[in-house]
Amino acid sequence: MTLFLVAMIEIACGALVIARMYVKYATIPLIVIMIGALVIVKLPLLIKEGILSFVFESRLDFVMLILLIFLFFHHEKFNLKV
Repeated sequence: MTLFLVAMIEIACGALVIARMYVKYATIPLIVIMIGALVIVKLPLLIKEGILSFVFESRLDFVMLILLIFLFFHHEKFNLKV
C-alpha cells in the first residue's frame, strides 16, 4: 500500500512539474521521497560496502535531489506558476 501511495505521489507531482503548475508545492513531496529513498535504501549500502559504492549507487538520487531543491527555490525565474 505504501509503495502504491509513493508511486501515485511521484506521478502526480511529476505531472504538475512537467505542466508547470504548482511547481513549488509539487517539489516538496518529491524532495521528501528522495530523502527517504537515500536514508532507507542507500544509507545501509554506505554502512555495509563503504563510501565508494555508496557514492556510485546514489549519484542519480543526489542529482535529482539537488535539481528539486533548485526548482523549489528558483521556480519564479522560469515563469512557473506557484
